Amino acid sequence: MADNIPAYCFTIPSVSDSTILDCRIYHPVSFQDPTTHQPNKKAALIAHPYAPLGGCMDDPVVMTVVDRLLELDFVVGTFNFRGAANSQGNTSWAGRGERDDYMSVAGHLLFYLNQIRKPNDVDNDHVLDDDTELTPSEPITLVLGGYSYGSLIVTHLPPTAEILTTFRQTRSSHSMSEILLRAKELALQTNLSFSDQTEARGRLPDQPPRRRHLRQSSSQHSIVYGGSDSPSPADRHSTDQMSARLKHAMHRSHNHSRPSMPNSPLGSKEGSTSQGNETVLESLPHVWTHYLLISPLLPPISNLLSFSTSNLLFWRHADSKEDSLTRHPTLVIYGTKDMFTSSHKLDAWCKKMDGLSSQAAGVKGKSLFRWKKIEGAGHFWREHGVEAQLTNSLREWVHEVVVPEQ
Repeated sequence: MADNIPAYCFTIPSVSDSTILDCRIYHPVSFQDPTTHQPNKKAALIAHPYAPLGGCMDDPVVMTVVDRLLELDFVVGTFNFRGAANSQGNTSWAGRGERDDYMSVAGHLLFYLNQIRKPNDVDNDHVLDDDTELTPSEPITLVLGGYSYGSLIVTHLPPTAEILTTFRQTRSSHSMSEILLRAKELALQTNLSFSDQTEARGRLPDQPPRRRHLRQSSSQHSIVYGGSDSPSPADRHSTDQMSARLKHAMHRSHNHSRPSMPNSPLGSKEGSTSQGNETVLESLPHVWTHYLLISPLLPPISNLLSFSTSNLLFWRHADSKEDSLTRHPTLVIYGTKDMFTSSHKLDAWCKKMDGLSSQAAGVKGKSLFRWKKIEGAGHFWREHGVEAQLTNSLREWVHEVVVPEQ
């Protein structure tokens, strides 16, 4: 397993009740050296197993998937559900809190990536100006994934369009405003890092930099935002500088919206405004959504973890839930020796979903639902050679299905 270091470690509130969630964002090589690799707007979010049984974002299977996605040039997000590790709160009875946690982090990841500017999009001087608008409209390829209990939460998410439109309600939600502000803050930090690296490449060895970065490049170490630790005076000064620039950039974006892209899956004008301590969103990112389920849970174990089927189904009607998985590219990976869900049940479920996807595609279309059964693999993927088969299946799906859509 590669020793990948997160670019950012930070906290955001959950949209439902402001429970503080511990989060990370990992950058691929194209983000660590944008002067030689053009960053692509591909993002993935991977959720961890059941917290009361020790699940957290440091789970070995989660990190194995993170490593492979980074190799495939994805920006990857991970987080701890409420009650897991350093996140606040307790595991919910029905899973509704965890669903809202996932939606919160997914929204943050999308709005973060939507603000990233490629080094060639604008000259170095403008990237560093306080009045630069940070709202490109390039579509984002998104993979919403989960392992074990995390996959159960993914199957009960509302459509991505519905997740994003909830962030238009920021007038009545301080939590959503905080999420959007953090996304702007981290995006500005990344854009500054891009500019510094681009400038350094074009500077002669004996020339000093024109302007010092507020912090080191995110490829050198993790940058921590939020959390319970008290910042040093230097960190407080840097944070104050960043906050001032952020507020100014958000204020200017109100008068500099851009037209939406035609033929994109989700779209409107670009831009957001700051009104007092609130952020009023005027745009939604353009997103192509995919789903990744690893060792998914089916009844009866899924019912036990949610305590009742009725509690889970209150989120979405079953037909609506299946629509997301059958109308968008989906990959399911599981083992024949899974101790929690029989591979025979998973076989039957996957065939059912494949049929529904074929029906949704119509006569000229084809199913978007794929699955890969790994012989001899258990739920925890510890058997010899099965981890490599898992990551190879993921790589093949990305190359054959996810990347060609860009």
